[in-house]
Amino acid sequence: MKPSESLDSSIKQRIKGWCSLVKRKGIKLVAIDFDLTICAIHTGGGHVPENCLRPFFIELLEALDKEGVNYCVATFHSRESRVKDEIMNEANLSKEIIVRGANTETLPGSPKLGKSKQIFSAWSFIYDGTEIDWSTIVLIDDQGNNATVLSSQGGTGIQFPVNSTSEEFMDILEENFSGNVGLEWLENVFSCCLKF
Repeated sequence: MKPSESLDSSIKQRIKGWCSLVKRKGIKLVAIDFDLTICAIHTGGGHVPENCLRPFFIELLEALDKEGVNYCVATFHSRESRVKDEIMNEANLSKEIIVRGANTETLPGSPKLGKSKQIFSAWSFIYDGTEIDWSTIVLIDDQGNNATVLSSQGGTGIQFPVNSTSEEFMDILEENFSGNVGLEWLENVFSCCLKF
């Protein structure tokens, strides 16, 4: 995926469908990495050049926003306000995006592996006073180890292959959530029938 890539209507529809599915599955927070994920280059925690954001992830953030699913950026970038400004300049969001970076304060009880500290901080901000439920969190990150750490905590970690196309990555997203959607639907049908 390149920053210059335009998304066709079928990819936009698939993104919307995935966001709707995520909501139905009870996901409460989708965290997305910045460098080499939302941003096509690795900034090294410094300057964010213009036109480096991938349209796919801007579309994904907008679709999550419209669906009412909470989202944040979990990054090791040290200039959180710059990351926030870049995304807010590109994306049409109803609320300011939460960005948790390298300078994120470690909160009591916060794990320190992978992007867990950043996700824990974003969760605490959104769900003030509510214990974190890792099973309701998705992390999309180009670093497989960060995705693995979240998965080991009970969440869904999805590795973003940097050189993938929009279609290829959409396939990966759908594969991670398509497992038992049909079964859930079938169970609902049977449970309704058994009541009669």
